[in-house]
Amino acid sequence: MSKENFESLQGSIEALLPADTKIPNMPVDVFVQEASDLQEWSRQDREQLIAVGVGEVYFDTLEARIGALRYAQSVWNKDQYTKEEAQQEWDELSPLAYDLKNEIEHAFRFAFRKRQDLLNKVQGVEEGSGHADLVQDLPEKFI
Repeated sequence: MSKENFESLQGSIEALLPADTKIPNMPVDVFVQEASDLQEWSRQDREQLIAVGVGEVYFDTLEARIGALRYAQSVWNKDQYTKEEAQQEWDELSPLAYDLKNEIEHAFRFAFRKRQDLLNKVQGVEEGSGHADLVQDLPEKFI
């Protein structure tokens, strides 16, 4: 079903302008799961949510959009790397990434030592752990 969802939405996906797209703030597989969870949880509250301004179109198109994203992510994963290549590259580069993350955090803590609001943001980024969090955190620190 996901492939069919993607194909049905492909024209509108390809028509998106770069300015209308956003970098995800979490790994895509986590986003897809959370969107699926929210879709299921919102079914019983649909009418109340529509009554307070949530567009009905979101409910009508959410399943297809989730499926399209799931399919696009699968294709991207397949095309991007084989598992062995990805693991080899990760083994080589992840120590450098962790070092860079630690250096950036240290520099930001020093640079923002007099700005509690910015220190709070740095600490928020520092809270996560694991490889997926590292991959997500590095781009966020430069944006």
